[in-house]
Amino acid sequence: MDSDESGEGRYHAIRAGGRGVQGGVVHGLDTFLLKALPPIPKDVPVALSPHRISAASEASFSAFNSGYLFARTVAVLDKWREFAQTSRSTRCRDQTSWEDVARTFPRHQNFSCGVNVGWYQLNAEHSREGRDVYDQIRCKNGKMMCGECEIVSMHFHVGMYSGLDAVLQPALEECNSPMASNSTTAL
Repeated sequence: MDSDESGEGRYHAIRAGGRGVQGGVVHGLDTFLLKALPPIPKDVPVALSPHRISAASEASFSAFNSGYLFARTVAVLDKWREFAQTSRSTRCRDQTSWEDVARTFPRHQNFSCGVNVGWYQLNAEHSREGRDVYDQIRCKNGKMMCGECEIVSMHFHVGMYSGLDAVLQPALEECNSPMASNSTTAL
């Protein structure tokens, strides 16, 4: 579920940016933040973003979405690249290789259900429910929610999913989010 199936571009960008820092987050250009990401404990080498999709889709695309992750050290990235060469899938090597990374670094952490809320977990083709569940997106008590999870970030292509567009914009407006199209709040 990512256009850079080899992951090479991301690998080099993270590796180059990772010198002398305490870790880094990478997220795709089709993601946006609604609030600050939660802190990652210092003893966690890698934080991954579960797809939260059906078992059949997970078998094809991976348990994890490679468009959103945190790596504390370059060693994590080196293992990712190594595993991508022999990944269980030639279609999504950049994603399925994170399953091997998670097994190699047992202290890994999964991002919470509000981080990287993706189109793939909401549409009928991939959702665990087997139907569109865009209606899980709403404003509740001034917070953007997906089901019972407060949304930290989202991952989708604007205008591609009319079911999502139909609920997202009204929810952003109700929550007075600067992301709303009619917002006068400065970003």
